[in-house]
Amino acid sequence: MRHLRFVLCALFVLVSLAAHADSIPVFKITSARIFFFREMNEIAFDFQGPGISITGLGFFDCPSGWCVNHFVPSGTPMDFGNFVPVQLSAFTIQIGGVTYSNPQAVLGVWTLNPSTAMSVPDSQATATFNGNGLIAGSINTANGTLQFEIKVPAGTYQLDWIQSDQNPSDYIPDGGLFRAFGSPVPEPSSVVFLVTGLAGILGTLKFKQRH
Repeated sequence: MRHLRFVLCALFVLVSLAAHADSIPVFKITSARIFFFREMNEIAFDFQGPGISITGLGFFDCPSGWCVNHFVPSGTPMDFGNFVPVQLSAFTIQIGGVTYSNPQAVLGVWTLNPSTAMSVPDSQATATFNGNGLIAGSINTANGTLQFEIKVPAGTYQLDWIQSDQNPSDYIPDGGLFRAFGSPVPEPSSVVFLVTGLAGILGTLKFKQRH
């Protein structure tokens, strides 16, 4: 009887997960990269995971002004504002082997949240996206709008600096890279497979109890 209760609880949990996956799919990103160009507020990004691929260009802002293309004093706080994807022809979202681009594909803004306080010319830290790793997106088609989220793992960014010849205490950003890697999780089809398997186990247990 104890085994039967366990199977019923597990079955209920997995069915609930499958129902949530059908409402707003959450894709686990297993490889994320953001390239910071020398003009630091310009970026290129690449998010890859099971069943999804997102690439494009964009920009971000920094309220303290450290990312602008000129020398800034040492000790200037390094803050990250919004990262905004530019919905141009270079921007694509591929889901289930089908590629969507402007104006069908939309990816929301995000920000980086460093794990420690950073200031110029600090060069490396770990960071998360939007505090919880989630970025919203959507695909607009003739049949309606598909809303989804991507889950980006925490990663590490490495920034490069050039020291001023005239004032050694001033620095200018010289590009950088953010990288994050994660492990894949079961897709909705895998969850359905597990539910089917548990249903078979449940049926076997009932059969044994009757005989």
